[in-house]
Amino acid sequence: MEALEQFVSHIIPDANMAYLVVTHQAAGAPTLLPELLQRRSPVPVVTVEDGAHLTPNFIYLPPPGFCLTVTDERTCVTPLGAGDRHLPIDLFFRSLAKNEGENAVGIVLSGTGSDGTLGVQEIKGAGGLVMAQDPDTARYGGMPRSAIDSQSVDYILAPEKMPEQLARYASGRFVHAGPPSDVVSSRGDELARVLHHLRSRTRNDFSGYKKTTVLRRIERRMAIHGLGRLSDYGSFLEKNPLESDALFKELLISVTSFFRDPEAFVALEEELRSVVDKKQDERPLRMWIPACANGAEAYSIAILISEVLHASGKNFGVQIFATDVDPEVIETARVGRFPEGIAADVSRERLARFFVREDSGYRISKDIRGLLIFAVQNVIKDPPFTRLDLLSCRNLLIYFEPDLQRRVLALFSYSIRPDGLLFLGSAEGISGFEERFAELDKKAKIYRIKSGVSLPLYELPLSTSSGIPAERAEAATPSPQRAAGSIAPLAERVLLADHVPPTAIIDEAGELIYLHGRTGPFLEPVPGEPSNNVFQMARDGLRLELPIAVRQASTQLDPVVRQHLVVSSEGGAMPMRLSVRRLTHPEALRGTFALTFEAESEWEPRQPKKAGKGRGKNRKEPKGGLELELQRTRETLQGTIEELETSNEELKSTNEELQSTNEELQSANEELETSREELQSLNEELQTVNAEFEERNRELAHVADDMQNLLNSTEIATVFLNQDLTVKRFTSPAKKVFGLIDSDVGRPLAHFATNLRFDGMLEDAEEVLRTLVFREREIQTKSDEWRLMRIMPYRTHDNLIDGLVMTFVDVDRVKRAEEAAQRARHHAEAIVEAVPGALLVLDERLCVVSANTAFYRLFRITPERALGIDVEQLDGSWDDPTLIGKLRAALEGNVVSSFEVSIETPDGATPPLRCTARRIVSHTAPPLLLLTFDRVE
Repeated sequence: MEALEQFVSHIIPDANMAYLVVTHQAAGAPTLLPELLQRRSPVPVVTVEDGAHLTPNFIYLPPPGFCLTVTDERTCVTPLGAGDRHLPIDLFFRSLAKNEGENAVGIVLSGTGSDGTLGVQEIKGAGGLVMAQDPDTARYGGMPRSAIDSQSVDYILAPEKMPEQLARYASGRFVHAGPPSDVVSSRGDELARVLHHLRSRTRNDFSGYKKTTVLRRIERRMAIHGLGRLSDYGSFLEKNPLESDALFKELLISVTSFFRDPEAFVALEEELRSVVDKKQDERPLRMWIPACANGAEAYSIAILISEVLHASGKNFGVQIFATDVDPEVIETARVGRFPEGIAADVSRERLARFFVREDSGYRISKDIRGLLIFAVQNVIKDPPFTRLDLLSCRNLLIYFEPDLQRRVLALFSYSIRPDGLLFLGSAEGISGFEERFAELDKKAKIYRIKSGVSLPLYELPLSTSSGIPAERAEAATPSPQRAAGSIAPLAERVLLADHVPPTAIIDEAGELIYLHGRTGPFLEPVPGEPSNNVFQMARDGLRLELPIAVRQASTQLDPVVRQHLVVSSEGGAMPMRLSVRRLTHPEALRGTFALTFEAESEWEPRQPKKAGKGRGKNRKEPKGGLELELQRTRETLQGTIEELETSNEELKSTNEELQSTNEELQSANEELETSREELQSLNEELQTVNAEFEERNRELAHVADDMQNLLNSTEIATVFLNQDLTVKRFTSPAKKVFGLIDSDVGRPLAHFATNLRFDGMLEDAEEVLRTLVFREREIQTKSDEWRLMRIMPYRTHDNLIDGLVMTFVDVDRVKRAEEAAQRARHHAEAIVEAVPGALLVLDERLCVVSANTAFYRLFRITPERALGIDVEQLDGSWDDPTLIGKLRAALEGNVVSSFEVSIETPDGATPPLRCTARRIVSHTAPPLLLLTFDRVE
């Protein structure tokens, strides 16, 4: 919540971007996330629906427990299955990379675990932008740190700084819009300058890559740094060496995943099964995966061949060479550790069989890791691996220009043995090499090398290290120019064989890596179990000096030289010279040691002095003191070595026991990790729900304060009762009615004495609680003040009855006013009745409001036939238009009018009468018309 609020509060309203927020929330749990973000966001926040079209400057959130993906700028909202891995961020990022490509931006904020790591790699591979929160600013740094470790993050920022950087990046995108061919041709020189600098810095040539792809990747780096011109970026590149490394990684597009395109791997499994079934010899299966990136594809093929061999019951050896031009991704691949997001690509069965669960991720098992050899190799210029049963190169050729594609395909066709397989990506093919390859599966892009078809040597890619074996070069018949160029490697091979002394390359532990020349006089096999340890293979005279020299060489750059050593061999003692040098390059051999053994033919060991006179020829001479001391030292040292070897054997045995114990602990740890992961996921959901509840509690506190102030301001005495008629809550004015204090909450209503002159309040409350019909009474207090008592059921939000609400409204003033008005009305009626003449009161519609007894007697009309009736409808001749006109004129005017009338009664004519009309005006009621009737004398 904290990171999201910081981000949305700094969004630029007119940045022309659609924002989609994906979090870890439990299915069915209520959420206030849209409301909470809307308070901070300057743009609208909505809960997205399935199939909604994305609109710029909106924030979209999926409902809790649903997965959000994007297809054609429309949302796809699907419920998260009960058995699915809860990795909604990886799923969302992958769909975003697939559908939006270069327009996608992936941002990883605070969170635990590694969800999102694989997704940002997909976005980076598609040319999009990746941001991650600075772990130092995150409450939970697991997710952003995992994304950063994947080397796919472009910006590491605090959340509040991300929107501004997003706007700057978007403003720099597509600055050089136009047809790709026109853009490339117009900036060819500038592009060549950048590629030349990159080649001199990284020793890798990208001139054979597709120019439009290279330019898009360069423009992306320009947008990241806010540079508008390619020439400016060239200058920036020359001044900032680290940018060259970043551009190098950008151009490599090191993105892959386990079993990418599952249908293709199913087809590959069938073809591998055929290869295994047809295999007759005992040679190991050899496979090569160039451009292996993080090793996911290589491990996928290793898992596949392991399953095929297990199903067939055969036990062939397997050698899988996985190479890449980037040393860092090779180091990552060697470790064999992957985030938990691979669970979306790898089945549960394979995860359990071929992986070991670790903290927020998985590590490949030792059995599968032992099948692979990882190495740094440039497929364009370095020697290839040969006699391959399978070569898998997926989604690499699509980035090459056609000429470079042909060169690489020629190299592949040379590397694969007859009937071997070539596995390409879905968008790649073998155009121009149909005679060399047979298509096995068109959709899966699996091809087989045809038998009996030879490939001319000139079709192979040539470079400073072509990697063509000598036997192939000798069998070919090259042109004269090419033959002249091939003399140098042959000559170098001959000179090296004749002039370079015997040499061994070993690691720090003395394990043999490479041998050159005849080392038999200096090294010999160890009796018993075969060993490649040079320290154990060294002959007498060299065995003591060799480990000391290697240890000394590990601490310095200069070679360590030991001269005048005497080695005992089958041919006798031989003087020699030992040189030990620590290797720093090439990269693949860094940290190893080169041991050079040279015989010293010109050095002669010192001869002992001749015997003096008087000594017989057969008499043995005693050794000198120094020689005896040296002999004893050597014997002591030899004993020490034997004791160390014995101790090593005991340590090996102990180590095996520890390994067994470690496996048991590892199994227990896996169970604990699974439990911890579940608790971690639950904790994340609880954190989100807790944040929402905290915000809701703040809102409820504000509402409670508002309601309390509202109730107090009305001065209405209110008492809330439970179903057992105990006091639950009350307002301050209620203290005057019941004499309540704050500690009375929870006490029964029957325990309180009231100041009311009414004893049936408890009975009324019980009746309302039973019938749910509210009750209202006007009652008096003991001080003769009137109160309106209302008793109503207390209903909850889900329409359940949970007690009563009793209110006491002060109506004393109203009651007093009504009593006064009643008395005044009685007095007025008495006065009217006391008047001897006939009186009639009409309202503004000329309807009868009241009349006195004299009026009813004069006109022979009863009150029932008069009150509320229009004057024109009275019995008699009251409908005379002249009379009605005069009455209306009198009602509208403010003067007293007098006129004669003659009105017939039901039983005959009345004598002539004088009618006096007076308009009565009130400030609170409509005007009335008062009519008096007197006899005309």
